[in-house]
Amino acid sequence: MAAALTGTKPAKLTLEQQQELRRLAETGEPVHELAKAFGISRATAYRYLAAPVNNPVLESRQP
Repeated sequence: MAAALTGTKPAKLTLEQQQELRRLAETGEPVHELAKAFGISRATAYRYLAAPVNNPVLESRQP
């Protein structure tokens, strides 16, 4: 379920993957390489990185 917002898609990354994306970005890894590694677009990667850490909109989908 997409954070109780009707008409939204579920998050592409799990919470753990989001944390890993942030950690790698903080070490200086290029965002385009991170996006490719995680199977998401650069725009999606930047959206995850720009969002507050505790943003409920980015809750992960159930595996």
